[in-house]
Amino acid sequence: MKRFIRQTILANIILLMALTLSIARCKENTNNSVEKSTPIDTKEKIDGNEAEIDLYNLLHGKDSLSSIIVDIDYDPYFNTKKKYKGFLINDVIALAIKKYGLDTTNKLVFFECKDGYAPFMDISKVVSTRNGYIVFKDLDEKNAKNWNDSLIGKFSPYYLVWKNLPKDDASYVWPFGLTKLTLTEINEVYNAILPTGNQSVMKGFDLFTNTCIRCHSINQIGGTMGPEFNGPKNITEYWKEDDIINFAKDPKSYRYNSRMPPITKLSDADFRDIISYLKQMKMYKL
Repeated sequence: MKRFIRQTILANIILLMALTLSIARCKENTNNSVEKSTPIDTKEKIDGNEAEIDLYNLLHGKDSLSSIIVDIDYDPYFNTKKKYKGFLINDVIALAIKKYGLDTTNKLVFFECKDGYAPFMDISKVVSTRNGYIVFKDLDEKNAKNWNDSLIGKFSPYYLVWKNLPKDDASYVWPFGLTKLTLTEINEVYNAILPTGNQSVMKGFDLFTNTCIRCHSINQIGGTMGPEFNGPKNITEYWKEDDIINFAKDPKSYRYNSRMPPITKLSDADFRDIISYLKQMKMYKL
């Protein structure tokens, strides 16, 4: 009987060791392909001229891409060189085209983030340079986590980074907390936010789309981190011009714990041009 018990115990130990080794190998295989981030609950919509693509579903489906190591010469968030693991954005777009049968002609790509930040770029610019990467892991971190504990809430699941860009090139966006790509017809976007037949406000329009629309929307086009500026009331109908400018330059002088960063690169004349554009948009409410 004692011999039988010893044999049973030994057999259980061997089985446990085998299971442990198998689990370790599974984890190793998973880490060598795609390290999964926590999925964000976003809905996909593929119809007509617009496509809302959930990145987690795209990158972790049956046709998922193999991740690569990405060396960035200068990351503007960290102000230094960085090393990540992620995917070439050209490959991500190509996978979306294959999976959903998308027509990417004359499209803008909105990079939608979980905090409401939603910058956009012309898709031809996004894929032409082969310098963009959607990354999910900071390889400079000396632990098994994808991101530093202090950053995981902001940066997961994905972060868009670029190689070999001049430090002052603001035309390429670096959104973190990236959850979704939305492809929209260029004409549909600009018909909603561009006042027709009024060249005098074009400078303000350009300044607004390069500075403000990433966080604020016009006619529901743009980010949702900040308030909509044209509906149901235009912001110039209930804020004085000087307050709009002073708030943008120093938000915390108006509101405690404001999430809006101060805008320091625009002159008062630039702000006046933006306000002229916003005033004109009162005629084009949805």
